[in-house]
Parts: sequence; structure tokens; C-alpha cells
Amino acid sequence: MEGTGEARTDESQRPEPGDEIIALRVVSNTRKQYETTLARLVRWLETEHPASVDSGRLALPLSVSVCKSLLNFSSVKRSRHGVENVPRQYNSYATISGVQSAIKYEYTERGMALGSEIETLIAEFSAGYKRKVAQLRSSGELRIMEGKAPMSVAG
Repeated sequence: MEGTGEARTDESQRPEPGDEIIALRVVSNTRKQYETTLARLVRWLETEHPASVDSGRLALPLSVSVCKSLLNFSSVKRSRHGVENVPRQYNSYATISGVQSAIKYEYTERGMALGSEIETLIAEFSAGYKRKVAQLRSSGELRIMEGKAPMSVAG
């Protein structure tokens, strides 16, 4: 398919009817954002879990422990060089949601099912992280304006 990053074989070089419509399920800006997120995750995996990388891409299917490590890694703010900020700061829920979507996108682009264990892990991590962010906000450790800012009533 055009723009999916998947290489076509010689026989199927031309797009098939409907490929353009299927490609529209993810707009180009979102696709680029997912690919940037996945590239960052692959760089981290190359040092922490090298067996989970194949030819510069995620080696699918991911194990539950590797997926959990990816989500945990993504939950903490880091410098441009990947070094964790001191004192530890956490990313917004929207950041983790984006990482989860990027992982799901990669599975979809490769035509693979996510698997019930990974789906369960993502749902449980998401619910737990949402609670973590709420606790950090109520204790003042995370700014209330972090992530998407609420609309003001001042107009």
C-alpha cells in the first residue's frame, strides 16, 4: 500500500482498487507521528531488548514484558538524549495514549492481530496510568495544564 512503509513485491507494484481509501484511515500527520514514536522506541529497544528489534523495526509479536517495558519507559520524561529527568517527571496521559496507538498502528500496518494478552496489558496500563496522572495532579507534582489544556471560561 502506498505510504504504509511496506515494500510491495514486483507483481503487486500498482495500488489495488481501494488501497487509497484504506490508507486514509490514518492521515499523513498522524502516520508521521506514529513512525517518529516507533523510531524512538526502537532506539531504546536496541540497547535494552535487542532481540525485540529486527532490521530497525519492532520484532512482532512483542512479548508482554517488552511491551510493559516500552510503556513504562515512555511514561517518564527524558532529555533529548534519552536521559531521565532529575527529579523524575511523568509524561501526560495523552503521551502514553499516543505510544499505545503507535504500537497498535504497527501491528495493523503489518497485518497482525494485537493478541489478547497485549490488549489486556495496554488497557490495564492505560487505566493505571490515568490514575497515576490524577494522583500526581492532585498532589501538585504534575501541572494541571499538562497535556491538552482545558477550555477557559473567559472566552
